[in-house]
Amino acid sequence: MNRRHLFSLFAAMPIAACATSTGAPDYTQAVADVQAISGALAAEAPVILAAFKLSAATTAKITAILTDIQKNAAALSVASAPAVVAPTSIQTVISDVQTLAPIVLAAAGLPPQTVAAVNAAIALLPILSATIGKSSDTLAKPVYTPAQARSVLLASIAK
Repeated sequence: MNRRHLFSLFAAMPIAACATSTGAPDYTQAVADVQAISGALAAEAPVILAAFKLSAATTAKITAILTDIQKNAAALSVASAPAVVAPTSIQTVISDVQTLAPIVLAAAGLPPQTVAAVNAAIALLPILSATIGKSSDTLAKPVYTPAQARSVLLASIAK
């Protein structure tokens, strides 16, 4: 076994970790993560929109992104064939969080729980990317572990 062969095995590990014994991705955790992101950001939306003076255009953009995340989370939760719906819905949620996060995190004076919820959503993006077989190289470095991120998101939903 040469070095090139070993490196090729390591490159496939993150994606393989998301697969079931049949080789197909297991979307169960990804669907739960998308729903947690959706619920937490929806719970934090009033704080985000009221925390600072936003232009009408920015408010509309944030509202549209949050609505899109909720729509895709709902599509995943009722999908009879997750393998058909999941890749597109998960990719959309990843893109939406990547668009929303810099807008929200640029605001001064947000409560720590709101900042934590946005950072927790960011922390789950690499896992969601791996689930759909996409590279996470361009994603921001997570502040939380996946377990911590899920805990923070659930705390935002429960508040």
